[in-house]
Amino acid sequence: MAIRAHVGNDNFVLTPEGNHVATCFRMIHIGRVQEEFNGNKRIVNRIRIGFELNETLRVFNEEDGEQPFVIEKEYTLSMHEQANLRKDLESWRGKGFAEDEADGFDVTVLLGKPCLVNVVHRTSKSSGRQYAAISVITTLPRSIQPPKQVNPTFVFDYEENFDQFDQLPDWLKKRVENSEEYFLKEQEKSVSAQNGPPKAPASAVVVNEDDDTPF
Repeated sequence: MAIRAHVGNDNFVLTPEGNHVATCFRMIHIGRVQEEFNGNKRIVNRIRIGFELNETLRVFNEEDGEQPFVIEKEYTLSMHEQANLRKDLESWRGKGFAEDEADGFDVTVLLGKPCLVNVVHRTSKSSGRQYAAISVITTLPRSIQPPKQVNPTFVFDYEENFDQFDQLPDWLKKRVENSEEYFLKEQEKSVSAQNGPPKAPASAVVVNEDDDTPF
């Protein structure tokens, strides 16, 4: 899923098009949220993966000086052979996954790993505005020195890093708050005062889905 540029900020600059040396530094587990596709509603487990473009710099804040552009891509958290996440990871690592490797793959191993990302500009059909999107992720060529990560690693999940919720932008908080995982996490806070386990939303379903390899 492409990532739309924010609107309402006259100073916002689209991430430049082209190939960029990048490092994965951010991982956000949105959780199971309801989406509508072709008129049908379904529950989809979503994550967002963020990259800093190490050599593509701009002054966003005078106090900080030049900083790398950042871009994210959203995926269904699935390693099915037709899933976009699996396709991008196979392109990134330069080889396919055996089924036993794909099943239960921990996406957090991507954090700190370098790659090349190709960015394109597209136009939203609904708003008519341009946005930057990651079209391809590939292995960093051996001739290119792996870059030094600038931004601190950031992880939000429902296990060890739920306390990072307040660091999310407001629009993303709203998405997270609509997830089944968030509902259950909030219920955990008051479960001791209840007569039984929390009741999940009615929509709750379970979605089943040694070389130079970089991960």
